[in-house]
Amino acid sequence: MKYTLALLVYLIGFSAYTQSWLDGKCKTLDQTITSSEFNEVNQRNVLKLIINQAGELVINDEEKANLREIAFKELVLDFVTNPKQNKNKASNPDKVYIQLSSFKKNSKQLEEFKAYIQEVYIYLWDKYAGEKYDSSYVGLNCRKRSKVFETYPLRIIGEVKSSEKSNNSPKGVGVPPFAGDVNDN
Repeated sequence: MKYTLALLVYLIGFSAYTQSWLDGKCKTLDQTITSSEFNEVNQRNVLKLIINQAGELVINDEEKANLREIAFKELVLDFVTNPKQNKNKASNPDKVYIQLSSFKKNSKQLEEFKAYIQEVYIYLWDKYAGEKYDSSYVGLNCRKRSKVFETYPLRIIGEVKSSEKSNNSPKGVGVPPFAGDVNDN
C-alpha cells in the first residue's frame, strides 16, 4: 500500500504542479495568511517543520533525522487526514497550517520539503476531485477547484515571529534639565 501511494504521488508530482505554482489557471485560490490569523489557530492544527542548524528536520519539536522523501510525504498525509483521530494531529484537513522555516542559509532543502508538501496536496486534491467530480484536479474548472481547495486548503507559511519590536521606548537618556527647576540659593 505504501509503495502504491508513493508511486501515485510521485507520478502525479511529475504530471502536474498545482495552483498558481501548478498551472496558473486559478490565481484566486491562493490565500494570503495574516500573522493574526495564524496566531489564533489551534496549535494542534499546525504542522511545524524546521530545518535546524545541523540540517536535520524537526517536526513539531521532535527531531526526525534521515527522514526520506516517501516517509516525509506519508507523515504529512497522515497529519493532514488524521485517519486514526490522533489528538496530536489535525482536527480537520481544512484547518491545517504548515509552518516551514530553516536556520540554515541554504534554501535548497527548504524548497525540497515545500515541493514534497505540494505533491501530497496534489494527491489529496486529485483523490477528492476523482471521488466528487470523476475528474483529475487539473481537469476541473476554477469553481470546482475552489470547492476542492476549501476541503484541503494548502497554507504554507514561513517563520512567524511571536513578538514584534516595540517603538514605545523612550528616546535619549532622560528628561532634559529646565532652568526654572534649579535653585541657586
